[in-house]
Amino acid sequence: MKRDDGMLKQLFDVGKKDIISFNGSGGKTTTIFKLARELKDNGKVLVTTSTKIGVPDNLEKGEKFFEDIRNILNNREEFSLAVAGNGILNGKINSIDEKMLNQIAEYFDYILIESDGSKRLPLKAWRDHEPVVLAGTNKTIGIIPIKYVDTEVDDSLIFNSEIFKMKFGFKSKLTFNVINNIIQSKDGIFKGAIGEKYIFFNQCNSNEDRDKARDLISYLEKYNKDINFRYG
Repeated sequence: MKRDDGMLKQLFDVGKKDIISFNGSGGKTTTIFKLARELKDNGKVLVTTSTKIGVPDNLEKGEKFFEDIRNILNNREEFSLAVAGNGILNGKINSIDEKMLNQIAEYFDYILIESDGSKRLPLKAWRDHEPVVLAGTNKTIGIIPIKYVDTEVDDSLIFNSEIFKMKFGFKSKLTFNVINNIIQSKDGIFKGAIGEKYIFFNQCNSNEDRDKARDLISYLEKYNKDINFRYG
């Protein structure tokens, strides 16, 4: 069990040439960009998607958006962090595939891939075609917001709420057991996962949230020996 004290790269044990896929909901994109900005001083970072993500509108110095990931090949010295995909579709960055990833991977020190979407809702169930974890991934990180754990949750906060109920035994309260089901289910947060597996309980904004995260992780560690649990 590790707590985020400000540096996600340490929390997730990130090393050079890591290709990390992120699944889940409740702050996934924010977490990806926070980690990317921690890493960009140590090498070139790519943020991309195997599904869809929003076009960035708040890039900082040394960061560049490429509509077509293949254009990076001719602009490698102009940035420390690139955000790229396979064109724009309906206002969002379209997904890359494994061939595109293979073409570009050698030019980056770190690659962060958003591998599912949640319609900006804090909880979700995965449809048949998701998440899309690309081969080459060596870490899969599942993100779950702690604030809803052990509380009554309305269906309006859950993407694919009926599937969520059916697959994970959810009725109205997001119990520790429901979280364990999300982690252990073949249709859950690690469906198709490759490499080391991490769960990150994020949005721990108070002492109460942090206490809850520690209690939950202590419960989950009894049933999930191969998962690295983090909170912050």
